Amino acid sequence: MLKTKTKVEKESETPAQADRIADRCRAVLRDGEQLEKTASIDLTRDGSYTDGAVCLTDQRLIIFSPDHADGHLDLERDAVKKISVMGLYGNYLLQITRSDQPETIGRFTNRWREDVERVCRSMGSCYQAVGADSGNGGTTPGREQNRCPSCGRTLPRKNATCPYCIDKRKVINRLLAYIQPHKKLAMLGLLFSLIATTASLAPPYFTRVLVDDVVLARNLRLLWIMVSLLLLTHLIHGVFNGLRAFHVRVLAQKVVYDIRTQVFAKMQRLSVNYFDKRSTGAIMSRISNDTQQLQSFIIEVTRDVIVQILTLL
Repeated sequence: MLKTKTKVEKESETPAQADRIADRCRAVLRDGEQLEKTASIDLTRDGSYTDGAVCLTDQRLIIFSPDHADGHLDLERDAVKKISVMGLYGNYLLQITRSDQPETIGRFTNRWREDVERVCRSMGSCYQAVGADSGNGGTTPGREQNRCPSCGRTLPRKNATCPYCIDKRKVINRLLAYIQPHKKLAMLGLLFSLIATTASLAPPYFTRVLVDDVVLARNLRLLWIMVSLLLLTHLIHGVFNGLRAFHVRVLAQKVVYDIRTQVFAKMQRLSVNYFDKRSTGAIMSRISNDTQQLQSFIIEVTRDVIVQILTLL
């Protein structure tokens, strides 16, 4: 006779689901084999919805899923060296290691996570908890921080480029490549910046003349000339500074638009697995916030760098 436990622990399944899973498991049990725990899994490895199950007996681990031949996979418990639940965004992978490389044997949504983890914990010491990548620069307890393979420094987020090892010259060349189609705007912005900066450096010279040649010499005629020149330089500075700001902002907006368009086109060609392993918020932040910082960089560089260089001269 086939001997099985009549009562199996169930947590999240409804009574009908629990009975259906137990019946599927008992249909493949060996003589004398006892059913210990079961859990539902509701995804295939490619992310399609399905009606699968995980069954743990005193001898085997059985996975019911369309991913496997004959609709189920039988694993001897002694052959499983390690079993783990790896978190993705919105779903989880059930993985085992039989030799050296881990293999995915099931996939499920968050609804069944606790049930599947109970099955894994019943496997004993071969169970290993694995957290999901947070996608925000943090690290999950129990996992090593992501480090640069070249310098060993901690990376701000998984798969990020190390800011210490990056070739700054290549970054500047890539940025100039985006500015190249809008070089007319860039040249106008540079020209207006030079004029506005030069005008802002003139008042100190005129102030010296006012003190030395006007106030001390009591030269009233020269006073009106110097006051007119001061007003004119402030007017020139205001007008050309406004033109510079307008052209530089338009240039920055066009560059950011080109970058975002290119990034969006690239995202259309990425696989579903890429989005499974990264949060939507992290992807949106890369597209929106990072390009916004690039826009601020373009505006500030054209203003501050030119002013500092001319001030030193």
